[in-house]
Amino acid sequence: MTNNLFKAIIDSRKLDMVQKETRKAFSKVKKEFEDHLESINENTSEIQSNYEMLVKLETRLDKLESSIADIHRFIQQYKSQNIYFLDDKEQESFTVLPLTDEEKRVFRVMYELDIEDAKITYSLLADLLKISTSLVREYVISLIEKGIPIVKNYLNQSVYLRLEPKFRDIQMKQNILNI
Repeated sequence: MTNNLFKAIIDSRKLDMVQKETRKAFSKVKKEFEDHLESINENTSEIQSNYEMLVKLETRLDKLESSIADIHRFIQQYKSQNIYFLDDKEQESFTVLPLTDEEKRVFRVMYELDIEDAKITYSLLADLLKISTSLVREYVISLIEKGIPIVKNYLNQSVYLRLEPKFRDIQMKQNILNI
């Protein structure tokens, strides 16, 4: 019986060792699963962020497409009214809405500077006209809105203005603004 008892104790110790190794193996597998789950969660968050960014981008593209369509309709509307656009090579007539006396004054100074091939800036016009730069900007915007083709060039954070040469030549020959 001692032999059987001795054998049972050894079997019990072996069983304890197997049980400890099994627990250790299961702990290792559990840790690997937890790491894998954490990795999946991180990837899911990244995928969700990317999806949200794509949705925002798609919304912006839709708005941009709508704006481009509006601009196209606007251009088509004005082309049908015979208003000059810089890319319209065969166009020889201009439709310009009537100018106020101050707008005519700003245009006249700009026209004279343009003929002299001067570098026209808002500040230069403001100095010559003895008005503020912001008021000059407003007048230039108004001239453009009324159909005067003013070209703006940007160089070193400065804006340089000039009249579209074709318009300037027609103004010189036909005085379409009656100035």
